[in-house]
Amino acid sequence: MSRLTSAYEDAVQRARRLSASREKILTGRGDASSLLTRDDVVIYLQWLVCHLHSVLNIHNFLRVLHYIPVSERKSKASQLTVAKDLKETLHPTQHADGVSVPLHTVHLEEFLPELQSLITYFHLSYDTEKISTTADEMELFSMVWREFRTIFRRQEQEKTFPQYDGTDVKASQWGRTSGSMALKKEASWIPFIQVKPKRDPSQQKLVTKLKEKKSVDELLKMHSRFLQVPDLHHVAATLKEHAVHVGDLQSAMNPSVSNSSETQQQNISKIWTRVYNPASLTQETRIHSSRSRDRGGCDKKSSKGQTSGTTHESYSLEDSLQLLGLIDGPDVGTSDPIITRGAYLSLIYLRHLKIRQLQRSSLGMLNYLRSVERTLTFDLAGLQLEEGELCSTAEETGWMNAARGGRGEAGGLGSLQYSHNTPVDYKVHCSEFMEFADVENLHDFYRTEEHFIHTQDQRGFYIMYDAALRDLEELENELLLVGSHFIQRNTMKQTGIAERGSTSTAEPRSRAGTSVDRVAVLLDLWTCETEFLGNKIELLNCYYEAYQHAAGTEERFALARVITDIMHSRPHLDLNQDYFVQAYRDEVCCLQTHQQLIKDVLDNQIEKQRQYLQRIWRSDSIHGYGLPPNYVPKHLASLGGSRHVHPSLCLASAVYHGLVQAHTELCELHRATSVTDRLILRQKLLQLALQSWNSLASPGASYSSQIQKDLFSDVFFEDPILVQNVGISLVRSAEEKNVKQGREKQSDAVETFSKLLELVTIRHRLLESASETAHLAQLYRNVASDLGFDDFHLYMRPLQFEVAEQTVQPEQRPVFITAILEDDSCVDRFTPPHLPLSIQELDENQIGRFSFSSEAAVVHLMNKQSIENLQVTLACQVTQKNALISAVKLACLCYWAEEAEESLHRDEHMNRFESKPGSKTDKSNSSLSKSSARTTTSTKERLMEAFVSIQLEKVGLRDEMLNSFMKKKQAVGGLIKTPSYFMSSRVSRPKTPEPDSGVDCRPDPRTFQCRPQQFLSADGKALFNLWYIPHFSEVLRMFRTMEVSASAAALDHTLQIVSALHDIIYYLVSFSRLGNVDDTCSRRRGQKAAGSHLAADWGGSEGIGAELLEIQRQVDCLSDPSSPESVGRLLQLRRQVVLLQFDAAVRHLIREAFLSSGDMFSYLTVSDNMATALPLLSNINHTDVFSLTLPVPPPLETKACQAQTMYPWRSFITCHGLIPLHVWDIPPIEHCMQLCLSGLSDRSRLQANAAILGVSLLMEDVLTSGREAEPVRLHGNRDDLPHDGKPNEGPKSCLEAEEEEKKKKTTPVSDFTDSSAHRQDPIRVQRVLRGFLLLMKQLQVFKENWALRRVGAETFSTPGLYQQFIKLYRAEIFYPSMRALAQQMGKEREYEVLISGSQSLLNPPGASEVDVKAWQLHRLLESVECDMIRAVQRRINRELTLVVSERTRQDTGLPTELWKKSTVKYSLSPERPQIVESFIQQLVEGSEEADGHVTALQSK
Repeated sequence: MSRLTSAYEDAVQRARRLSASREKILTGRGDASSLLTRDDVVIYLQWLVCHLHSVLNIHNFLRVLHYIPVSERKSKASQLTVAKDLKETLHPTQHADGVSVPLHTVHLEEFLPELQSLITYFHLSYDTEKISTTADEMELFSMVWREFRTIFRRQEQEKTFPQYDGTDVKASQWGRTSGSMALKKEASWIPFIQVKPKRDPSQQKLVTKLKEKKSVDELLKMHSRFLQVPDLHHVAATLKEHAVHVGDLQSAMNPSVSNSSETQQQNISKIWTRVYNPASLTQETRIHSSRSRDRGGCDKKSSKGQTSGTTHESYSLEDSLQLLGLIDGPDVGTSDPIITRGAYLSLIYLRHLKIRQLQRSSLGMLNYLRSVERTLTFDLAGLQLEEGELCSTAEETGWMNAARGGRGEAGGLGSLQYSHNTPVDYKVHCSEFMEFADVENLHDFYRTEEHFIHTQDQRGFYIMYDAALRDLEELENELLLVGSHFIQRNTMKQTGIAERGSTSTAEPRSRAGTSVDRVAVLLDLWTCETEFLGNKIELLNCYYEAYQHAAGTEERFALARVITDIMHSRPHLDLNQDYFVQAYRDEVCCLQTHQQLIKDVLDNQIEKQRQYLQRIWRSDSIHGYGLPPNYVPKHLASLGGSRHVHPSLCLASAVYHGLVQAHTELCELHRATSVTDRLILRQKLLQLALQSWNSLASPGASYSSQIQKDLFSDVFFEDPILVQNVGISLVRSAEEKNVKQGREKQSDAVETFSKLLELVTIRHRLLESASETAHLAQLYRNVASDLGFDDFHLYMRPLQFEVAEQTVQPEQRPVFITAILEDDSCVDRFTPPHLPLSIQELDENQIGRFSFSSEAAVVHLMNKQSIENLQVTLACQVTQKNALISAVKLACLCYWAEEAEESLHRDEHMNRFESKPGSKTDKSNSSLSKSSARTTTSTKERLMEAFVSIQLEKVGLRDEMLNSFMKKKQAVGGLIKTPSYFMSSRVSRPKTPEPDSGVDCRPDPRTFQCRPQQFLSADGKALFNLWYIPHFSEVLRMFRTMEVSASAAALDHTLQIVSALHDIIYYLVSFSRLGNVDDTCSRRRGQKAAGSHLAADWGGSEGIGAELLEIQRQVDCLSDPSSPESVGRLLQLRRQVVLLQFDAAVRHLIREAFLSSGDMFSYLTVSDNMATALPLLSNINHTDVFSLTLPVPPPLETKACQAQTMYPWRSFITCHGLIPLHVWDIPPIEHCMQLCLSGLSDRSRLQANAAILGVSLLMEDVLTSGREAEPVRLHGNRDDLPHDGKPNEGPKSCLEAEEEEKKKKTTPVSDFTDSSAHRQDPIRVQRVLRGFLLLMKQLQVFKENWALRRVGAETFSTPGLYQQFIKLYRAEIFYPSMRALAQQMGKEREYEVLISGSQSLLNPPGASEVDVKAWQLHRLLESVECDMIRAVQRRINRELTLVVSERTRQDTGLPTELWKKSTVKYSLSPERPQIVESFIQQLVEGSEEADGHVTALQSK
């Protein structure tokens, strides 16, 4: 601890000293390295070496996991194997096969297995195989009755939760001695929860529909209520009567009994009402519920008195004597269940106890999850107690900024950095929240006891949070809905069977559903739910352990997101199945596999880090700043709770997100829509991931032993001390040669270590790129083997440029591999024994010769020329990696596209076959086999065209480089020895006849013209048909006759058009599906077309068609409708507009509509879901955990031009992640849109639809007004300039956007305004709409921030709080800004008359929406600025007060107490925690006392 404290203080001091250097770097003024010392660079060098080493192993696995979908192929055999494995690994149910709804049975041989499992569950010593007579059943029941009384009373005690701060609790020992005596404690952290869970929209929509229908089986609900009855003997008597009537029902079901159907139906409807008596049951349950929540141990006497009275009423001497065997039993014909059905009655009693026990166990697990949520909230929110209330003081993270509508940058609008002198002071202030006084910042701790998890607070009291009790109630209601659905489904199924049968008495029995054993259904529900919760907690604990090791705020927040998602995960139920048990089993199986995977990953990482720490820590390491904390293998005692911290465990969140991404891609490739299909793919993925981890090869295993030694060996260059010694030796040798003093000496030392930093970074990037290349090479070889090609297409024979001869380069090489199948003489069949580095195929003697394995080799690289050569090596390797990614991805997507087309043709053929019943089967089968053979042949030929030969792609470029080198060598007389070229992945294509490009595609209203079946012209300069969808084989042949630069430009324009048009159509279809009653996401294949599932209220097919016609109309209005560049820009702008339109509707109008109507549930649901959904639809940074550890230094923005110039690698990985390219990189538009509204009822969805329509009306008003609209941005900030759908690629794009903005400003307004919006320039129209929507988004973000500062809440929990906000906002922001706007318009008096006596937010007459929102935003900006000024003034006044107090002192001592911070106040309770008491007791029991000393003996 002392070492960590000293390292922290040293870091703070260095940061304060280097603050001035940081400012010089950002401003570009002065020498930034003047304040930098050698120790500063050395500390960072040591940290960087250790950090990059710690991520290698998990990064290697992440790459394998990332490319699992690439190697996926559709195989029915593998799917059947996975489904079979799922069934084999599942646990058996208690009473049935788990596939169908359980039915009543009183036959011993049928319920004997379940009875034996219950006896085993409660640890009863009885063998059910010995039951053969009535006396054996009596003996069993007597034993069960004794245990029933004991367990029932203990369960009642466990359900009693007195108030935590109650007066009775202080006088008693309740909550101190046992976990069964817990106290109810308030969950005060709920309003400060920072992380919102990412839910499954289909499942949330399903549960919402069940809740909206409120279709609960009354008998099932009655049985569930009966579980809460506290009276022991009343419960026993009711269960006894239950057994009697079940026997009567079984007798009534006997076909030999000749009773009328009406009599049976009347008896069945009255039986359970008479048994459970719902009126008295409800009253008794409510009384017990109110008592159990608030009573303490003092209520035991009254409870005993009540029980004794009931005992006297229900006591039977004859039954007791019969149980004891003192008198003979009744006649054979008696109906006493104790005599005739003792085994069945024992089953009923044990079922009742188990369900209650499972409910209490579930409550303990829910309470544990709430406790973990409390820990996350206190850590991430930095809760502080001010004026008796909790408040958050933590810095806004990147995810929070994105959820609030920002770019995903940390330190946004809510940052308080401006109120501190330097960023260092603010960082120190943020890290001090754990030292605030009078805050319960100590975490809970836990105990496990059999099936229960008990939670204790920092004072040692066993507690039960009130939020957990509400969670249990909500869970119970949800389970009742699920169970009722399957009971009703079974009843309808049995009714259909009975209607087709001949037995008349079966019909009323099936319709009434009397054969269903509802107690067994409840038992299955709670058994499955308890097992699901238990496995979920085991998985959560693995990530929670990694969370304890995470060091940075962003890393902890990333893990907190994973933990929150797991915490709120629910089983994916398929309501089309016959029963729910199978779905629960599948989910449990997935959780277990996931838990095993992440546990193995973390264990392996901890073990490797321990070995690494033992290797790098030496005795000569005095302070070891920059090194991770040392690991001591053995501790004799660790009473202080010391532990070893491994910050690299934060990469566990990357594993979780990798699994989620891979599962999403697999579902998209397989087009899996049903719950069962997605679950099978999820289990298959987890099994493949676990197998990949167990068989994970070390990085560099595919390369030669020399490359492994020079590049991949970690013996030397991954040891921070040895790397540091290299720099020190170079500095000393330079000092001996050159006599330099002062700053020059210091500058040379800093430059030397900076070169070492560059070498460390380049080696790490080269190592990871080479590892990824090796894995992609294996995937490439697999693809080649499947298509019938050899491995030599991957390799290129290396040449030595110095001795090579100039080659005659052919005009163009064939691009399609099918063109050289007959004559492959141009292909070199060279296959090396090991995979080479990419640079070695170009030059293996000069540039490709390097080593990091020794000090001499590293010293040889410490010069400018060697570093440039390494950069060229890295560029070549990245190019090789990208080429392999393109080849493998192309083959994968073409395969699945062909598979989808074949599936469509197969379905059409089957439909035609079914429509002709008179056709002969053998002829149909023969025709089907012939068509299948033809399809297989053509399929393979088309897929062979998608194969890319890496050798043919690279050899032409290599020959071009060789010829260029030879020309330069001849020009300078053969003096060139070490060429340095950057190899780019260009593709040369063969010449083919150019298709007809003279088709006139301009619209002519006088004639009808059919559009050509071609997307673009052969030269890519003319757009022929925007709506033509080419086959992937046509896409492969695009622009093959063009030069490389022209082909690249044409492909870029094509991608701009296709990507934008795809997202627009995807949005339109997804929007129409928002109003569907059923879940379209889980629609099974083979059902009706997608258009039939579109709701008319949300546009439907007609709305989609109208929007597409409008797009074509806008294209026709362009100055050049055939220009791909203009059409691409228009569509990209339109894509941004539609997504921003949905963002504005959800973030602003929909939530405001719910608040105005008082629908708080819908408002909170949308607020929670949009936090995870809307950022995925915007251009936020796609960061991962590794980029969080190497961020762009603030205040630079990640996508800013200056950041891309100064920190190109960090900026790139922060924007795009560690692995930027995905197999399925289509944005999840429908998933996000469904998620935003998945928790709404049908009525709320109609309100949401109206709100979205309101945004459209606002946009029409903006276009009608003819005003320019653009978001507010800071002057001189080029990074805020909007781009027309183009990514920010550096300073050039920023300058281009700035020039474009200047042109817009110089254009007169009269050129823009027109009488009709359709006659305007479509590109300018979309720019105006985009600017207006961005302005709306800015206004909403600032409004929420203003609400947080004024009302203290960002989201409103009550309608009263919202009304308070409306009053304040109207008085302070809206009316002042509107008065100023009306004054500028000259309508101040009219506006005053308009708003007099009105409480509504009315705009000035004639004011456009752009002006209304812009003036409000400016007013909010002024308010923010004033608040910032006041905060700074308060800080200055506070410091001035301290200065004045110092000067007015009379004594001569230093006034250190004035500036010293107040000491930490720990709120410790006088009583010690129970864990301490238990430890002391165990310690004293094994000790010896002699001569006044106590000696603890070591246990063997």
